[in-house]
Amino acid sequence: MQKKKSHEARLAEYRFIISTYFDENTQTEFSRLVLETTRVFRSFRYHILVKEQHDKKSFSFAIEGLSMSRLSIPETGPATFVKEVPLLKGEYQFSVYNLNKTKSTFTIKFSKGMGKIIQEPSQSFIELALNEE
Repeated sequence: MQKKKSHEARLAEYRFIISTYFDENTQTEFSRLVLETTRVFRSFRYHILVKEQHDKKSFSFAIEGLSMSRLSIPETGPATFVKEVPLLKGEYQFSVYNLNKTKSTFTIKFSKGMGKIIQEPSQSFIELALNEE
């Protein structure tokens, strides 16, 4: 009799958050793209080193590692990467590559500052969140 191997639920390593915010100083709306680790660091905050590329309708982020914050003050929290872009309108494709060069691609349609997921991978190392601020 052969035993079936149970498939472990794959936990997301990163969270990709897309939000809209209004800059009071410039009176302009922007989209904020945040990539953060799901792991919370207890001693210091880290920044995610990312090699990024984008064109009119796609963004690509390749994670290259972590770097320590320049401040030596102990602080807890996830490692983060933040990119601010003009307000997204229409359909965009977002690809994120982890350190192993595994790729997760999402397609999201934006209308009036709100996003709707059109396509996402069935298994991914990324947890996707769409927020409004």
